Amino acid sequence: AGHWVVVWSSDNDLSGNMGTDSDIHVARSADNGATWTSPVALNTNAATDSGRDSTPQIAADGQGNWLVVWTSNDDLGVGLGSDFDILVARSTDNGATWTSPDFVNTNAGVDTQADHGSSIATDNRGNWVVAWDSRENLGGIGPDSNILMARSTNNGLSWTPPAPLNSNAAMDTGNDSDAWIASDGEGRWVAVWHSNPGG
Repeated sequence: AGHWVVVWSSDNDLSGNMGTDSDIHVARSADNGATWTSPVALNTNAATDSGRDSTPQIAADGQGNWLVVWTSNDDLGVGLGSDFDILVARSTDNGATWTSPDFVNTNAGVDTQADHGSSIATDNRGNWVVAWDSRENLGGIGPDSNILMARSTNNGLSWTPPAPLNSNAAMDTGNDSDAWIASDGEGRWVAVWHSNPGG
């Protein structure tokens, strides 16, 4: 109880060795926000990456597990190209330490369109869902922007392949974006997003 964690994107190199690219920064409080740690880089590759890391979103399960998702065009050193993908890092100690970044969108090695605008939620039972928008013609859903989602049943250790969240993805022509997802912890999930005419 009393643990708070905040994340943000910044091109501040903090200690002078993280370069000029934007990274994800984190600070935490163990006393309900009365005092905070100094900011540090959350993405453990901050000192060596050159990608742009931005728009982080954070969620916690109340049991010490925190997950942060964000948009990045860093290929994590595995040669996946420069398109934007959805990355995730996990903490099991209320934000004191974080895992190395990994891909949420498991198609990162073969997709070519930008993934961005991620949102994350948990049911506090080990299940997590991430939703984001992408123009990837996933399974023939067309080149318009649709809402994709991936699910983890093991506190973010692994993720299902991306799938359309908006059920009309294969038929609509409008652009869907800015998804937000939430859970009531009882097996019910809700997602909302913006859709322009034709969506």
